[in-house]
Amino acid sequence: PKLVSATKKDIRVSPWKLGLIARQVRGLTVPEARLQLQFSPKRRAALVSSVLRKTANLADIRHDLGQGELEVYKCYVTKGSTLKRVRFHARGKMGRNFHRHSHLNVTLREIDFDARIGG
Repeated sequence: PKLVSATKKDIRVSPWKLGLIARQVRGLTVPEARLQLQFSPKRRAALVSSVLRKTANLADIRHDLGQGELEVYKCYVTKGSTLKRVRFHARGKMGRNFHRHSHLNVTLREIDFDARIGG
């Protein structure tokens, strides 16, 4: 099967939160995944949907595959850089504030319809 990958780097959201969205679409076909993301209450679901759309467009350009012929083979999140900031507390004390960043990796695979049907 043909594979197409895309990566979006330095997204300003923690890897934990973005990983929840990535896990939601893993293993679905591209139209099903985009439909799930369209009605998801998560704030960054639109960003994941746009990365899926761009990856599907790449598959169309490179391998002439439509969105209905693709499934989300891999969708995972890796940790990006962390900005460390100061948070001021009472009585002259300070704490640390971490602004975490993420990288989103999406791999789409051509659906093997014969194997899916069981033939």
